[in-house]
Amino acid sequence: MAASNVEIVNLALSKVGSATIADWNEATKEGRTATAVFTNVREWLQERYPWNFCLIRTSLTLGSSTGTNYSNEYAYYTALTNLSNMLRVYEVDNNPLVSYAIENDNFYSSTTPLVVRYIKKITDPTLFPPAFTNCFAVALAMEIAPILTGDWNTRIVLKNELKMEVQQAYLLNAIEGRTRIGKGAQSLDLAEATWQNP
Repeated sequence: MAASNVEIVNLALSKVGSATIADWNEATKEGRTATAVFTNVREWLQERYPWNFCLIRTSLTLGSSTGTNYSNEYAYYTALTNLSNMLRVYEVDNNPLVSYAIENDNFYSSTTPLVVRYIKKITDPTLFPPAFTNCFAVALAMEIAPILTGDWNTRIVLKNELKMEVQQAYLLNAIEGRTRIGKGAQSLDLAEATWQNP
């Protein structure tokens, strides 16, 4: 069963040895601290890696940038509002040689139409796979640990735990990456794991 936002907060709080909360609006130090950074940590983690559940593929037909106040470097553009809740562009036309830029809330390219894969902000926790939920709870705990415990060493321990959780998510194919040989047959032994940053 998918975790709720409160359950994710409580997973994080338990990792730092703090009291858990019963309600999102609970006016305790633990509740206020965790909920204050919740959204930022969630978006940071989704943006950082190309999670399968966040990847969206869409076809864009760009309009001409000629005669506008936009970039003269590229022939075409579209407003980023056409890429719903985008955190960042992941891939364009499955081709690293396609030239594009993002400036002033616009997407520019010298080619149209384009197939764009981007990382979309997902806010509904029922859509989070377990691997992401685990990583999110650790990342949230890492952020709140120094505030609630006054101990920066706990943050370092949690940072190392997050690396291991992300590595495990990669091995479970919860994170999509560039093509890898033998991905499906890859061992779940963490000692054999490799990671390529997106």
